[in-house]
Amino acid sequence: MAEFEAICLLGELLDAWLQPFINVDLSLSEQVQSLIKFSHLLCALYTQNGTSFLPNQLYGDLQITIKNALLMVPKTKIINGQLKVFLCLLGYDVLEALFGHSRMIGGHSPNSSVVELRNRFNSAMNLDYIYEQHPELERKPRRLAMFRMRHVDHLRPEHFKAELRADSCDLEVCWTPAVQAAEAILRKYGVRMAVPFAELFKQQDTDLMRPFGGKYPAISTEVDRSMATVAAGQDTDGIEDIINPEDGITVNFDALIATESEAGPHSVFAEIDAGGQLCHKATMVRTLFDTTYDIQSSRDRLYRVRGFTVGGKSWTRKDILQGENVSPVTHFQLGNLFTSLLCYNGTDLGLVVAKCTLIKRGPLGSKSASVSVIPRDELHLTSSPYTIAGQIFDLIPLSQAGTQPLKWGWNGKFVSLSVTKKKGAGKEVSHLKNLQFAVPSRLIDVIHDKAEEVLASDIELPCEREKTWMFPDADLLGSWYRLWNRMFAENDLHDKFPKFTGISEGIFPYQVPSSPGMQIVSSEKCPRSNMLQRTVVLFIPHR
Repeated sequence: MAEFEAICLLGELLDAWLQPFINVDLSLSEQVQSLIKFSHLLCALYTQNGTSFLPNQLYGDLQITIKNALLMVPKTKIINGQLKVFLCLLGYDVLEALFGHSRMIGGHSPNSSVVELRNRFNSAMNLDYIYEQHPELERKPRRLAMFRMRHVDHLRPEHFKAELRADSCDLEVCWTPAVQAAEAILRKYGVRMAVPFAELFKQQDTDLMRPFGGKYPAISTEVDRSMATVAAGQDTDGIEDIINPEDGITVNFDALIATESEAGPHSVFAEIDAGGQLCHKATMVRTLFDTTYDIQSSRDRLYRVRGFTVGGKSWTRKDILQGENVSPVTHFQLGNLFTSLLCYNGTDLGLVVAKCTLIKRGPLGSKSASVSVIPRDELHLTSSPYTIAGQIFDLIPLSQAGTQPLKWGWNGKFVSLSVTKKKGAGKEVSHLKNLQFAVPSRLIDVIHDKAEEVLASDIELPCEREKTWMFPDADLLGSWYRLWNRMFAENDLHDKFPKFTGISEGIFPYQVPSSPGMQIVSSEKCPRSNMLQRTVVLFIPHR
């Protein structure tokens, strides 16, 4: 359910980004509204998820692209409001066509020197002018015809049919409905804006380019020392000192010809050591400039490059579950619900209900393999290598204190936790990535089969989603005691639970509003371990 909504939201985002460039029936105003909607959706998701959603550099590049596209409208109005604005020309299609014509002019010799390239560009531009006046003379590539969706990146101005004149578009009129459409999409898929766009952009130095205020994402405030060196060199050295036309240029052509004749035959291999070991030049360049270490880190490179499976240089893949029937009763898989213990304020332990987002064969952050399903029998083994990561549900009680039976419902939100920047730092920071926590598989209790999937409207739960889960309090209490007893039985688990310093957002620990004379949440000390001399929050059945 949550994954489906996330995919739908991503689809809305990409649709708003692509429609102005691939939908030939949109007017200029509709194209502008779609780009504004995309810009605000991108801002909302970036401010909430940060670099977990997309890198800082990509966010800045996308917002700059939108800004440049919108500025084309007023700039065209200044020149001539009756001219049409073609957003499709902001891409590389025109440049690709220019290079295509220049290579075509070369015939069987498509490569060229700088001088030849200049001459071919001149000829290609002359051809473009002739084809513009007489389009029937141009033999267009049949593979770039607009018949399939994969060809939409080669749309040209003549394909667009709607009103595209600059005077037909008013940016102020387009802005408000586009922002409202973006806010409606966010509400539809349960994305909460801490501050509405109108209030957010009233803050000082805050806009779409600077959603956090002040600094632009991915822009360094330090001075570019290389530019300072260039500037200093230009101030101290004059052009006259570098090149003096009166000195003339002396070239010994005989020496150059002799050097070329002495050179060995061309080869794609080069020696890489004194022993004469040869290595392909393309491999050397790739290894030198591939900073991502694709060969060592990528787990699907063999499949992408050579057609092999992840299992190695073989067409047969060894799977740990090969021959087994995967069942929710016998296996734990991604998307299943579980409970675990978590230190939420530096001293207290609380029971969390979470949804599995990652199963890793090894510690989180290591290069060990991730799997999608594992047998339940292996979860609690002493030798179990698995690490389980998940997002914490924000649960609220569905009945008043003293009412039986008590149940808990998920309101469609997640709990956000905070951590301290570094040891000794007093200021705490909260990142949305702290929605996800990781624990050893021995510290979880699977409750997926005990959760009840219900309609939020049927239980009168204030939820932003159509469907949700409901959990009986008795099952959560039983899960608590199972985890608690398991942790005391195995001493090496005493320091394995996640530790956070506070709750940034959400209702946690789970509590029921108490009635007069009734204690709903109690605590007790744990005397058996020096590691656990802290208060423990418990679920108490309400009789």
